[in-house]
Amino acid sequence: MPLPDLARPSRVEARLLMHKPVTSGTTGVLTCPANTTIRLRTIYVSNQTSAAQTFTVQIYRGATMYPLNSGVTVNAKNLFNVTTMDDALYLEPGDILIFEQTASTANTLTLFVSYEAIT
Repeated sequence: MPLPDLARPSRVEARLLMHKPVTSGTTGVLTCPANTTIRLRTIYVSNQTSAAQTFTVQIYRGATMYPLNSGVTVNAKNLFNVTTMDDALYLEPGDILIFEQTASTANTLTLFVSYEAIT
């Protein structure tokens, strides 16, 4: 099935994904479905703990990981902006947005992804 025509889409849905991992490690948080293109608008990572925490955000396409950042540290009680609305990042069908929390304690970071599902 062909990808949607981004110049004349039949439907654009604004969505917000919030993800708080329960364990450290790598998690696929957003998979682009068939017949859809996802435009990533903003990605933020929030650390509400009293210690700095480390994370990585990547896009998995085919058999390759493409890091948007790698091993970034978010200071205590702070927010890190991975992307802004000025960035033009698109996921194609089968692409996966990956979040890796490298903190030793679970539930330390929260991922916020604002995106548009275009069909």
